[in-house]
Amino acid sequence: MRSNITRLTFTSLAAALLAFALVLVSGCASETPPQAAQDKGNAAQGQLASQVPAQTQQPPGTPTQAGIRTIQATVTSVADGDTVHVNLNGRDERVRMIGVNCPEISHPDLGIKEEPYGREAKAYTERQLSGRQVWLEFDVQERDKYGRLLAYIWLEPPSTGSEEEDRANMYNARLLLEGYAQVMTVPPT
Repeated sequence: MRSNITRLTFTSLAAALLAFALVLVSGCASETPPQAAQDKGNAAQGQLASQVPAQTQQPPGTPTQAGIRTIQATVTSVADGDTVHVNLNGRDERVRMIGVNCPEISHPDLGIKEEPYGREAKAYTERQLSGRQVWLEFDVQERDKYGRLLAYIWLEPPSTGSEEEDRANMYNARLLLEGYAQVMTVPPT
């Protein structure tokens, strides 16, 4: 009798979990962004189409000793803790750092309110990067929906690929290690 109850309980639990998973998956698959946001994103993509180079299978740049492809740039200004402007081959480009999220500074026109420590994160990035030569490493997706380049920012070209080198020379990692950012993962679109 006891084994029948255990088997029945296990079967009921498995069926409930399967039903929950199906509801979750079907709910996620049918979600669509609000039409206004979708239209705004499409308009931004259209405006940038003539300015943005097409994504390539092979990341741009020159391979370093560690086999990481990077492009050299100079930081010209800092928008906030995790976004900078660089001079890249004579063009001004906005670069959003991959894998990190700093507190926001106020952007009233976008409806973004200042978050605690946003100004401190921006000031830290300004002290560390303003006017500095850096190396950009791209990942799977080269640009986000706002047209910003998505990159890891290296203070020196990577040479060993070691964790110690990442902690010392990858600026994205420094933001985390110094407490100015949190880890943020965004899957490619």
